[in-house]
Amino acid sequence: MVATKAQFDVESTARSMTRADHAQAEARWVAARARRDFLHSPVARASAERERRVRELAYSIAEEHGFAPGRELDDWLEAERRLDAEERTARRRPPGN
Repeated sequence: MVATKAQFDVESTARSMTRADHAQAEARWVAARARRDFLHSPVARASAERERRVRELAYSIAEEHGFAPGRELDDWLEAERRLDAEERTARRRPPGN
């Protein structure tokens, strides 16, 4: 069996790596896997959905003010406050109402 250049490069690189290099590479791999697992989790999906709702509401609030410059953060925070209040109210309502 003849080794290809790519196989040779991988093998020679692996041989020239120190233990610290291997440990670093493994740590990067573990971190990448954890990020991937989180991004596909229900928590991440819920967080992305909440951000989308805040973004849309903040846009509506900004529109109400005629997109006044310098109000971006205030509009975003107001959108978060409104959604928080809406969620608290929804949690207090009995099911089916």
